Amino acid sequence: MITTDMLVKDVLAAHPETAAVLAEHGLPCSSCLASSLETVADVANAHELDPGALLEALSSAAGGEVKEESR
Repeated sequence: MITTDMLVKDVLAAHPETAAVLAEHGLPCSSCLASSLETVADVANAHELDPGALLEALSSAAGGEVKEESR
């Protein structure tokens, strides 16, 4: 399960198929050093995206359920 408080690098490691979703949103996270420091929520907020919508897209790509969590 992917949550908004997961580090982007952990999401990519567990679900490589999510790299395409991030790229579709203009986020080159698979090649970004910040992915080891930023959560899904951090990335969404920094790029003015809805964290819930990004989480839903990532979870859908990973075939999992959505559970939004706060930090």
